[in-house]
Amino acid sequence: MAALERVSERWFAGMLRPTVVYGRRGRPRGGNPVGIVLGHYEPDCSTIVLHPILADTRVPRWVLDWTLFHELLHMTHGGDHGAMFLAAEAEHPHTRRMERWAQQHLFRIYCEE
Repeated sequence: MAALERVSERWFAGMLRPTVVYGRRGRPRGGNPVGIVLGHYEPDCSTIVLHPILADTRVPRWVLDWTLFHELLHMTHGGDHGAMFLAAEAEHPHTRRMERWAQQHLFRIYCEE
């Protein structure tokens, strides 16, 4: 996946290369401002599972890239969103933009699928 290579090279010196798959279109739930979990990292099989909405042409490329960045951070910082994780996440220039974009657009795109 080109996006994984791009993000891994830029932020992790190309050292992180998990498998990336698209999961099923699940129902919205907690943990995200709009209830849609865009991805999660499965450490037992070194796999990032992405929500299929990220393949939608209405979702900007930077949203996919940021989601991969977030999940790659879980490879290096573990599963929780502790202080070190959040500090590393804050280094990405789209972190604040991502939350705003999700609140404004994500659920609408989900409902229009």
